[in-house]
Amino acid sequence: MLFKEIIPGEKLQPYVKCFWILESETDAALEDTLFPSGFMEVAFNKELLYFKKS
Repeated sequence: MLFKEIIPGEKLQPYVKCFWILESETDAALEDTLFPSGFMEVAFNKELLYFKKS
């Protein structure tokens, strides 16, 4: 598993504290808990390209 924190470019720094990436080569489902920090957080799953309707 790889965790990497990236500092944004100078123009974004007043608005964005950091970007972070969590990568894993396993097919096992991973669960991540985001704790309240007072900051806005947006999570993307790049492997989930679309939602299937039941």
